[in-house]
Amino acid sequence: MRDEDAWFAPKRFGLGFRPVRWPGWLLTIGYAATVIGLTHAPIRPDWLRLVLIAILSAGFLIVAIRTSRGGLGWRWNGIGR
Repeated sequence: MRDEDAWFAPKRFGLGFRPVRWPGWLLTIGYAATVIGLTHAPIRPDWLRLVLIAILSAGFLIVAIRTSRGGLGWRWNGIGR
């Protein structure tokens, strides 16, 4: 993905991403709101709630990796990956 089209940029230190464009922010806020909603939803059995959050998290991570600058990797002050 071209740098100017990327939704996420790698963190400067450590492992992870940060949103840099509005679609990335929208996806991040939507993900956080959905996870918070699932934690308070009356879902039984409890393991089902964990499975739903795991599937949602995997999907979020896949989209973040595909729409980021440079992919996922450990960085220290911009060095790495």
